[in-house]
Amino acid sequence: MTAPGIGDREYFEHWYADRDASFYAPILAHVLRHSTPGPVLDLGAGTGLLVELAQQWGLDCRGYEGSPDAVAIGHRRVPALPLAQHTLGEPLPEADASVQSIVMNQVIEHLEVERGRAALADALRVLRPGGMIYIASPCRHNPAERGRDATDQHLYVPSELRGALEAVGFERVVSMDAPMKWPGCHLLWNLFNRPDRLCATATCRGYKPA
Repeated sequence: MTAPGIGDREYFEHWYADRDASFYAPILAHVLRHSTPGPVLDLGAGTGLLVELAQQWGLDCRGYEGSPDAVAIGHRRVPALPLAQHTLGEPLPEADASVQSIVMNQVIEHLEVERGRAALADALRVLRPGGMIYIASPCRHNPAERGRDATDQHLYVPSELRGALEAVGFERVVSMDAPMKWPGCHLLWNLFNRPDRLCATATCRGYKPA
C-alpha cells in the first residue's frame, strides 16, 4: 500500500515538467559549502535530478523516493541512476554512520508528523558524526503554499522544524528562511527577528554531534 503524501506519474510529470538537473545546483552548492566530502543521500529524491547532477560532478550520491512512478521516470531518463524506491519513515537500507550529507528538499511536508520524526531519527542514524542534513520546505503560514499541493500532509513553521531536528539529536541547527513577498515584509521580518508568521519557507540545516 502506498503511504500518504506520495505522488503518481501525473503528479511528477506536472511538477517536474520544466526542470532539469541544473535546477538543483544551488542545493548541491550549499551541501559542498557547509558539509565535508563523503557520500550524499537525497531523501524524497523525486525523479532523481539532484542525484543526476551530483553524479555529473563526480560525487558519490544516491537517492530514495517513495513513489515507484517517480523512480521509473528517473530510470527512463538515466537507466543506471542510483535511485531506489523507499518509504521514508521506514529504516533506510544504509549502515549506521555511513553517510556524510543528507538532502530532504521539499519532502518533509509530504510526511505525516510521526513519519517525519521517524525519518529524521533514521537520517541521524545513518549520518557520520559531524554529518549534515539540509531540509527545505514551505512554511505553513505562507498563503501561496496552503492547499497548493494535494500530497502535502503537514506544513511546518521554522521554529517547529528546528525543534523536530533538535528533538531527535541534531545540533547547530541553523534556519535559512525567506520572508513573505509582501510590500515592507522584509523590513518587518528583520525588525522582529524573523518571526514564523512572516516566513515564506521552513528551511534549515543541522549536524549530527561529532
